[in-house]
Amino acid sequence: MKKSYWSNMRHSAKKTSRGRKDASGQTTVETVLVIIVLFIMLFGIVEWSRAWWTKNSLNNAVRIGARMAAVKPALVAASQPCSPVPSNAIIAKVCSSSGVPKEATTLVIISWFDENASGGLNEGDMVTVRVEAVFSGAVPGLSAISFGFVPDNLALVSQASMRYEL
Repeated sequence: MKKSYWSNMRHSAKKTSRGRKDASGQTTVETVLVIIVLFIMLFGIVEWSRAWWTKNSLNNAVRIGARMAAVKPALVAASQPCSPVPSNAIIAKVCSSSGVPKEATTLVIISWFDENASGGLNEGDMVTVRVEAVFSGAVPGLSAISFGFVPDNLALVSQASMRYEL
């Protein structure tokens, strides 16, 4: 007796449904792996965004510090961390700027270059304010999970220079 086309289709549909039951564990594993990769990417994007914001904050802070240093009478070269509160007014202003890490690892350096080799700071000489900070990620161990694509700590450096005016 010959089977009809529809009975063959029903029989193949049963095989497909049986195959789906066997593959349900595979689908779960694949979904978990994709979700893990997506979360690593999401946390990586968030961490890089925070680091970018911190870098821009450092850029703004050194510009403020360079402006202050360019017009300060009797400027003295200095180097101090942001914690504890620095005694130098320019460094304190840089450290109190929004987004600058208030930690002992954040170092602010004020230096100047004598353009005329006159032995002192004169009008027209270059004054530089530099900030060296370490950005620490909010998600500990993300570097190990992301195979180093998203670092746990990132060294950030920013500097600005202006001509000294009296």
